[in-house]
Amino acid sequence: TEGRPRVLHLREKLAMPKAPSRLLALRIGCDWNKTELVFDGDVSLVSTSDSGPFRCPSLWAVAHWRMSKKPMSQELMLIWVDPKGTPMQHAPISVSENSVLLWHRYTASMPLPRGKWSVEVVTTSREIIARRTFF
Repeated sequence: TEGRPRVLHLREKLAMPKAPSRLLALRIGCDWNKTELVFDGDVSLVSTSDSGPFRCPSLWAVAHWRMSKKPMSQELMLIWVDPKGTPMQHAPISVSENSVLLWHRYTASMPLPRGKWSVEVVTTSREIIARRTFF
């Protein structure tokens, strides 16, 4: 109806592993609160504006892991990929049997160029464990 604001409902789709993995989900969002373990800003839809109420001053990837009953250690790489398919940032991550949440802040230039971005978690042999796209 006229005069009423349009309500937009979004549901976050978690990036799920292609094969059985300890990685349960991979989330992308603004302003990760390390104390409360929540995003204080938008999740999945990231503003490309460098000003205004929807700007994203800090962009984070958060990986949710399943704890292991057996001692283990795995070295992985988290890769931020721009809309052109260019890897923009690589971050080594170490996963142990006690890992539940691991997070990484994107530190390259902000705001992001417009388009479909992705974050990948890959093994040392470059096998992709999970890929998450965001806008």
